[in-house]
Amino acid sequence: MQFVGPIHVHPNGRFVYLANRSDGTVEFAGRKVHGDGENSVAVFSIDPASGEPTLIQTIDTQTFHCRTFSIHPSGRMLVTAAVVPLDVRQGDNVQTSRVDRLFRW
Repeated sequence: MQFVGPIHVHPNGRFVYLANRSDGTVEFAGRKVHGDGENSVAVFSIDPASGEPTLIQTIDTQTFHCRTFSIHPSGRMLVTAAVVPLDVRQGDNVQTSRVDRLFRW
């Protein structure tokens, strides 16, 4: 299942961020692992004249069901937090996702 999460505006007002949440699981090697869906932060630029958003980037949060995120007031750091860790299939292996991620730009 795919959900939308929080939406935040960059401090300079020129970008909007929203969290995409997925929490579906499938069986793999006797374990529940993340299935289809996207766990990411989508980044949109905002046209100053029309206000129209344009998707410019999606960032994989490498977490499961990103619950919230925050942008530092300087606009140079974004931190995400997820609900719980989840096993993720990596080829023939299973890896447990993190519940927090830090992005700097």
